[in-house]
Amino acid sequence: MIDTSTRKTSHGIFMAENSDGALAVETRDVYCPFDSLPNELVIEILRLAVRAADNTADPDTRRDIRSSLACEVSSVSRRWKTLALVVPELWSFVYLPKPSLSDGVFDHINVFCARSSPLPMHFDISVHNAEETLPADFILRHHSSRINRLTFRTIRDIPTCLGTTCPFTDLEELHFISLKWVLDMPLRFQAPRLHTLQCIGIVPHVFPGQLQSLYDLTLRDLDVFRITRLFIILTRWANIRRLALHRWTLEAEEPGFEVPLRLMPHLSWLKFERLGQDALRGVLAMVSAPKLETLVVEDVEDPFGGWLAESWYSVALRPLEALTYLRMRNYHKDGPCNLTSILRVAPKLAHLHLSDRHLAAFETIHETDDPNAIAPALKVLEVDGESWPWDAFVRFVTARMKTLQSIRVPSRFVEKLKDALPANETPKVSALEHENEDWVGGPQPPDVAQSCLCFDETWPEACALETHENGYSCRSYIVKS
Repeated sequence: MIDTSTRKTSHGIFMAENSDGALAVETRDVYCPFDSLPNELVIEILRLAVRAADNTADPDTRRDIRSSLACEVSSVSRRWKTLALVVPELWSFVYLPKPSLSDGVFDHINVFCARSSPLPMHFDISVHNAEETLPADFILRHHSSRINRLTFRTIRDIPTCLGTTCPFTDLEELHFISLKWVLDMPLRFQAPRLHTLQCIGIVPHVFPGQLQSLYDLTLRDLDVFRITRLFIILTRWANIRRLALHRWTLEAEEPGFEVPLRLMPHLSWLKFERLGQDALRGVLAMVSAPKLETLVVEDVEDPFGGWLAESWYSVALRPLEALTYLRMRNYHKDGPCNLTSILRVAPKLAHLHLSDRHLAAFETIHETDDPNAIAPALKVLEVDGESWPWDAFVRFVTARMKTLQSIRVPSRFVEKLKDALPANETPKVSALEHENEDWVGGPQPPDVAQSCLCFDETWPEACALETHENGYSCRSYIVKS
């Protein structure tokens, strides 16, 4: 039922010219159609606003919107303030860019905690010096039972509660970010429900039996890293199902060093981004993942430091018996870990998605001893690029006509590919939904977010937006903003 108070009109002031050309001031009532909405609908609008803010791709934008949303909504009118008080989702986010022990800070947190009850809380805290560490520690300890998601940024210091056995009973997500240097951090807190850990510039020190519920791990911006250190980290968590490794490379090892074997029985999704080929091959040689179904490789560089490439050719990759989806974007033809070396150990690969400016992979495949034995079960092939080794590409497709069901290429190649393939038993050839028009000289439309990549429906577990700072634009994966 519509509140009768919403039928009232507002009082406004208007200025107009009279017959003599002078400005005259008059007042009259103004009717606002939005005020006629029932309370239940306004409350639902506020909840949708919270969800839209939480789904914002850019983390800084998401934080800015969520930190100010409750106060801005409450400032619209007395009615909206009253309604905001019964929407706990609005008050479930606390942002502390500079923690302190002042009464104003504690009053602010207590108000948000009271109004968000019984929902769990998301705390976003930044510590820039040692003076801010103590209040951050006090705040986290005091509200540890309410925190469901924690984003913690630091230059050097961490609160004592994260380095000791302080319990966080409801904590499920931890985003740990170093603002300046790569830091080694001991993490001894107890979080029996923690399932997602993202470390940016942080090398976590964990202990046996700790955080055993973790299944989603991201390690990013670690600079130069030893593979034995990664082995120890992965050994602590046997239940990891999703692993993302971003922007680091391997430290040089002595010749003859043997890569340790790490069995990860539950790992089903693995992503590499902006790593050297030494780190890529090192991880694939170390990790044995019998359930790995999805592998994503983006912006792999060679050389990128670490071991010499010659040392890697003798390091064998672990079999990828369950791998069905492989996506490679901006990879390199040469080096110790190219497309061919991965395809050799993935006999059940069904979906291959390639995107690169220079598509030299098909030539490399035909240079092998038995090119037809590579990707024998391929069903879906998606390819986008600027320069095309056309003959090598057609030979690759023709040799897999018995299994291929769908081929997606840029629209300018659709008819050409149809004419090049045999008339009988030809797989469906169609255009990519989103092509990189920069590779053919065309402009990008203004409504396309060039820094956002979206995984498609072929693997719904990975449906997420990710922002890339390097500015690459690959319209095969770009989504509209």
